[in-house]
Amino acid sequence: MEIEVKQYQTKIAAESYQNFTLELKLTRRLAQTKLQDSLKQLCQQIQDAVASGYLAQGQLIISGLPFPITFALQTGIINLPFQDYQKVSNFFEPEQRTEIHLYLVTFSEFINASHLRIDQILADPSQAETQISEIVKMVHDNLQQALSNYDNQIQQPQKEAKDK
Repeated sequence: MEIEVKQYQTKIAAESYQNFTLELKLTRRLAQTKLQDSLKQLCQQIQDAVASGYLAQGQLIISGLPFPITFALQTGIINLPFQDYQKVSNFFEPEQRTEIHLYLVTFSEFINASHLRIDQILADPSQAETQISEIVKMVHDNLQQALSNYDNQIQQPQKEAKDK
């Protein structure tokens, strides 16, 4: 699917895209079956939206961990989350036509210093379900990274207090 850059920005600004949200409660064991089921549902919804000519975002909000974390599958033209749609004009001319891709965006205070990670999944979002195992692996890895960063941040003040 192709879109004109200006049209992309207008659609995102007006929230003229299909938005799907699922919530999933996890523990530190990170049940992969639950992840896979939820992500498969979001991938199907993304594929259906793209097949109908829509931009789309599928969000998976994770609860049950010691911190909030949200994953979003977003159709975009560059590796910027929807919230940064205005920055797209730094990379493209407004009238330029470009392909839509599928990105995994991770939002968490503990994923990294910017609290955001974005990975391209597919050049063709209409094939999202074919990459479900890779998407599950990416989400699982990002969850593990955020948990590790959280644990390190919690342990750091305890270690410093012990050293005094």
